[in-house]
Amino acid sequence: MNSIGPISSTIKTIKELLRGDGRNEIKTLKQLDQAIIEDTYRGLGIIEERSDGMVDFVERFRSLTLLPKPDFTSFPVSSLFHDIIRLLDNRIKTSGVKMDSEVVPHELALHADKNLTGQVLINLINNAVQALEGRREKNIMLKAFSFGGDNVFIQVTDNGPGIPHDNLDKVFIPFFTTKEEGSGIGLSISRQIMRKHNGTLQVQSKPGETVFTLKF
Repeated sequence: MNSIGPISSTIKTIKELLRGDGRNEIKTLKQLDQAIIEDTYRGLGIIEERSDGMVDFVERFRSLTLLPKPDFTSFPVSSLFHDIIRLLDNRIKTSGVKMDSEVVPHELALHADKNLTGQVLINLINNAVQALEGRREKNIMLKAFSFGGDNVFIQVTDNGPGIPHDNLDKVFIPFFTTKEEGSGIGLSISRQIMRKHNGTLQVQSKPGETVFTLKF
């Protein structure tokens, strides 16, 4: 609705610019001066920008509502970590980030959708890399462990500035973002993926440490 308002208003303005003296008359080419042409062009630019914004919004909203059903398989967590680190290796190195991983016990296995779980971890690691921009020491820890029961925990920890306390309850809300170019749906999608696994995604943060925990 916020996008439709400016579009509708701009269309009415353009119609007024092109309206002739009569109620249903349209100005002729000879009646169009440079100012009218420029105002019309700017108005069309506004319509284009808002239309593109609406298309982008709908595409992002669809990604929230059309998540695939998990394809559950059993796999070693170490193999998942290996694939993720290899995939993000160039991003991590060029950002000057030191990344470590640990799986306890080493043979720990997970029954989940490997691709969807990987998507969650990629999103969390990318967020961590962005959070570390401008820091002298940049560390990310990817860790998996179990307490001997059925639950498996995976944590992504960074030593960034932390998430302000007032934002902790908001980071999983669709379209909420503090980034200039962020879409605000990555964490929301990640939490939905975990819910489809009957699991949870939680965050704890303080200055110098942010920990996202996946519980399967």
